Amino acid sequence: MEEARSLPPKAAFEELSADFFEAGGKMFLVIVDRLSNYFETVPMASTAGTTTASQFRMFFARWGSPRILRSDGGPQFTSRVFAALMEQYRIEHVISSAYHAPSNGHAESAGVKQAKKLVAINGFGTPDYYRALAAQRNAVVRSRGESPAMMVMGRELNTGVWPACVSTRELPPAACRASQKMLEDVEIGGEGSTPVAFAVGDRVRVQDADPLGDHRWNRRGEIVKKHSQRSYVVLGDDGFQTRRNVRFIRLERDGEVDDGLDDADEEAPDAQIPAPVPRPVGRPKGAQTRTAPAGFVPRRSPRGDGV
Repeated sequence: MEEARSLPPKAAFEELSADFFEAGGKMFLVIVDRLSNYFETVPMASTAGTTTASQFRMFFARWGSPRILRSDGGPQFTSRVFAALMEQYRIEHVISSAYHAPSNGHAESAGVKQAKKLVAINGFGTPDYYRALAAQRNAVVRSRGESPAMMVMGRELNTGVWPACVSTRELPPAACRASQKMLEDVEIGGEGSTPVAFAVGDRVRVQDADPLGDHRWNRRGEIVKKHSQRSYVVLGDDGFQTRRNVRFIRLERDGEVDDGLDDADEEAPDAQIPAPVPRPVGRPKGAQTRTAPAGFVPRRSPRGDGV
């Protein structure tokens, strides 16, 4: 399908542009979001349609599939494999007219040029490259008045100066609800649990949390520090200090004996373990006896012993 212009996208990753470029003797694929100018550069060992389609699948898994994808008419974008990908994701694939690159001008100007510049100056995959890429994503796009990171994620990327030089917009309603739910879970010690709090000096029991252990509350100690909302530092009576989640700590009961029993054992101290049932010796009563058929003569060995 060929088309020159359309209405601007209303959301990030609703409309993408894509193109290939060469730098340092290597081929790269660049995919650009037309609204935010957020782009990703992928080194390509092969530019075959199958490899190209695979890279787009990974991009769609990260950001979702677009409504429109613009590209040139290169063999990678016109292959049967790529056409099947567009049909599978129900993407309108707009191919620029031959010898008329301006119809896909966004990819060439905003995506390819910036990607080439980053690779040429810093070398792809170097620490400087990734620092420059983060800075580019935090830079305000003049025509938008916002940075790519802000338009895509609602915040600027942390580049080591958080939070002094990082601004954040109000979260969308869904993110607000999720954030509030996480806060509630933290405050009550986890989803579905009740508030648990200990004070410094409390005498406690600590459960054995080893997956291969017996899960007994066999360590006694004292709370010496609150590490976080859901974990405390316990100094054991044996002198060993450990930090544990509240799930594995409980207050020691008055008069509790240090017998290393777990809760089930403490609730039923008089429970008797049934004696093992002796196994029968000999042939069970009523068992059938196998008899040799009439006329059967056992074979004898050369020594004369029957076998």
